[in-house]
Amino acid sequence: MKALLLAVAFAMVGVLAACGDDSSSSSSDSSDQTAAPVATAAPISVAARKKKFVQSVDESISGAMIAGNKYKYVGKDVDLHCTVASVIDENGFNATCGEDDDGDPVNIVVLYSYTKSLDQGQTVRILGTVEQPAEGSNAMGGSGTFPTVKAEFME
Repeated sequence: MKALLLAVAFAMVGVLAACGDDSSSSSSDSSDQTAAPVATAAPISVAARKKKFVQSVDESISGAMIAGNKYKYVGKDVDLHCTVASVIDENGFNATCGEDDDGDPVNIVVLYSYTKSLDQGQTVRILGTVEQPAEGSNAMGGSGTFPTVKAEFME
């Protein structure tokens, strides 16, 4: 009887040892997988982002076209050459971007996160995306809908 109990005890120890080895090997296997170095993408430089953005620009779209049909070009990437008309706040300014067919100046709201460096009358190149027109007030206090471009890059 003692021999039988010892045999059962050794068998249980063997089973427990085998189970412990399996779990430790699987946990070491999984830790090996998590310890493997993860490749991270290198940050893209501003110049590379700008180059990629310029490739998406539709250079045929002018400020007059955007102002003439405020909704038609929403989502299009554009390259506009404008003059700063007035700085609204730290997040945007008004720009004059050419003339319409009648010779009147075309005004566009430009969303830009760093307007402190801008001066009225300054010439700027706006590489940006046409946004939904902005609701606001004009210089005479009337309300209106204004063509809007979010500047991705400015020169």
